[in-house]
Amino acid sequence: MTFSLRRVFVAAPLVGLLMATGVVVPGAGEAEAVTCVRSSNEPDSVLGGIGYGYRNWPGGDAKVRVTYSITGTVKMIRVRKAQNGSSTSTTLLGTRGRKVTKTVSLNYQPRGDGTLWFEPRGDSSTTGRVIYSFCLYKG
Repeated sequence: MTFSLRRVFVAAPLVGLLMATGVVVPGAGEAEAVTCVRSSNEPDSVLGGIGYGYRNWPGGDAKVRVTYSITGTVKMIRVRKAQNGSSTSTTLLGTRGRKVTKTVSLNYQPRGDGTLWFEPRGDSSTTGRVIYSFCLYKG
């Protein structure tokens, strides 16, 4: 059985070129670790809203990987990234008290410092919403 080493040397730059141009290469880069701009592993109740300041956002779209639980049927949590007088947000739906982990996307924001907020939504209650951990990273 004979194979050409030339293919190995051509394939590696080709995969790199495809990844650099935004083309999705199945299996490429799946094991890459993300770098959190801001994170926490301390459980905290959302109550009326909790904010986590961050510094040096590199600019671009954001993702937040969050582990949380919500008791009740009409309760939600708004995840909001506020920076330079503007903000972008999305909503986490109820979990019937189960602890779940989800990754949510937030829109583009330029470089800068700001605050990642977790705010109650859905009803007027300030109980029943817990954030166990989160990681804000460039997506």
